[in-house]
Parts: sequence; C-alpha cells; structure tokens
Amino acid sequence: MATKNRLQRLTESTGDRDRSGLIDFCDRCGLVPISEVELRKSVRTGGEVGSVRMVPLAGAPSLEATINDGRGTITAVFFGRGRIAGITPGRRVIVEGVAAKRGNQILLFNPTYQLLP
Repeated sequence: MATKNRLQRLTESTGDRDRSGLIDFCDRCGLVPISEVELRKSVRTGGEVGSVRMVPLAGAPSLEATINDGRGTITAVFFGRGRIAGITPGRRVIVEGVAAKRGNQILLFNPTYQLLP
C-alpha cells in the first residue's frame, strides 16, 4: 500500500498535491468546505490566502482576501482596513462569519479570523 501511495505522489502534479494537502488540512481542522457554505448562515471555514487587494470604497479602504480550500474560494472583506499584518498570499487562515454573495463570489464581511502557521 505504501508503494502505491508513493507511486501516486510521483505521478501527481504539484497543483494536485497542493489541492489535496489543503483539503486534508481543512478536514483536520473541522472546517466547512467552501463549496458547502450556505448563504446568510454563520460559517467557520478557511484555507490558504491566494490574493490580497485593497479596494477604496467611498473614501474608506477595504481589504479583500481571497481564500482557497482546494474545493472552492471565498473572499473575506474587511471594511475600513487597508492592511492586516499576517494576511498575505500563501498564509493559512480560519475565518468565521455570515456568508453572502456578490455576483459569483461568496463573501464574508468583517469575519473573525485566526492566522495559522
């Protein structure tokens, strides 16, 4: 069995390995998969920050962090923040809040968050 797993890892692409690693990580943390998030309900999910951008909104900045768990993506929006130390691409985070939708994006507005090593 171990030989089969090693052979499978050798034939997997790096992207597939990263994706399966993220899925395993989120499952171990007991997080709701992003693909199963229900709108207008409180959710605890997370994954790896893929991108961060500052969006000027009516004179006040907001920070948008796109988070991927290997099954889907969600955008955490922090109003009134131009930057949050530790929220950087490649960082793993857990976010908790009420899910909403804007176009095709699933959003969490001002979620609580936990930075992971």
